[in-house]
Amino acid sequence: MSTGTVNIDYSAAESDITKIKQAIEKLQESKKSISSLNSSASSMTGKTAAAIVEQCTALDKSISELIDQLDASASAIHKTVIKYRTEDMAKALKIRNGGGI
Repeated sequence: MSTGTVNIDYSAAESDITKIKQAIEKLQESKKSISSLNSSASSMTGKTAAAIVEQCTALDKSISELIDQLDASASAIHKTVIKYRTEDMAKALKIRNGGGI
């Protein structure tokens, strides 16, 4: 049964954003490594080199998509925290001024 209330643990949300940013950094490091491997394989000849380039290209695209999704998630969490902090402050001010919720 819904009570109509939303409870947000602000410190947990900020911790989640920090973890997401750390994951993005790791993915960006991986992206650089894949780019380096792709560059090396591009100068090689043969089917193995072509397969490496093909896989590097696919991995680079996948990592870019993951980074975009993580950025969107962090942004959504941040916007939600701001929204509810603002609402909480407005309600607290009303209560302090004797207006109730």
